Amino acid sequence: MVLDQDALDLIHRHLADSKDEAVLDDNANFFGGRLRVVRLEDSRGKREVCLYTNSAGSTMLLDGSEALVNFLSTQKTKFVFWEYFISVVGISGVIAVLITIGILIQVVYAGKDAPGYLVQALTVILGFYFGAAVKGASGMKT
Repeated sequence: MVLDQDALDLIHRHLADSKDEAVLDDNANFFGGRLRVVRLEDSRGKREVCLYTNSAGSTMLLDGSEALVNFLSTQKTKFVFWEYFISVVGISGVIAVLITIGILIQVVYAGKDAPGYLVQALTVILGFYFGAAVKGASGMKT
């Protein structure tokens, strides 16, 4: 594969003595952008660098594995546990989990009985949660 002129200009701006640039790998779907691994030769010898083009069209040179690791650590991943958890169980499920944790802390760690208001709140929330789940599964309309 041949590099476009903009990519070559970026490489030569950062690595003025580079030559024999060739694309080894081209990943068009990499963190919402495009990642190209380029083999080149410069004063440090034959090696690989990465070119990342984001969705806005801005290209950056990632020279060395540390630069790639630093770049990856700044990218937001598409999977966020809490977003997934809330989408599966809903807000009532999250509240039920929090109240359950509160009851467990009272019973297990403090050695006390769970306060009645927490038990009642948990019962109401679980009833609402499972009632909504059964209602949704049966296709009932309100």
